Amino acid sequence: MIKGIIISIGIVMLLLNANYVYSLYRNVDPIPYITGQISRDDYIRKFRPEYEVIRYTNHHLHSNTSMLCLFMGNRRYYFDKQPIMNVNVLKRALSSSHTIDQVRSRLRDLNITHIILRYDLFANWLENSLDPTERALLDRFFFMHTTKIRSYGGYGLYELM
Repeated sequence: MIKGIIISIGIVMLLLNANYVYSLYRNVDPIPYITGQISRDDYIRKFRPEYEVIRYTNHHLHSNTSMLCLFMGNRRYYFDKQPIMNVNVLKRALSSSHTIDQVRSRLRDLNITHIILRYDLFANWLENSLDPTERALLDRFFFMHTTKIRSYGGYGLYELM
């Protein structure tokens, strides 16, 4: 009797694991990539909407580019260049500045030439982490001292001017 219960539990556990592996395999769908039907870039883009903007930076920006990445999920392994992934860099630049030129200067002092951000989380951060004066300063800074280079899948790439 106990032997039958143990075997039944073992079978149930194996079936649960098999179901997990099957659902993971179905979601990941590696066959088109493994067989060469789609490229590495297309495969990653299928699962990571930010990858299109990252791929653009890897192919089009100079090697001396320094990017401040905001709300990118710390996925630095996709970058060919070393990104700065710390929203506090921007927060400190804002809180220690009174003008948009000072914000730009503080970012330039860190050699930041570009900003990549996830729009929805950035908007939430603006609303919940900045006071109205800092929000207005950042809004003017983006309007006057950045140019949008690329936008895709809820992510944007801006160049500091």
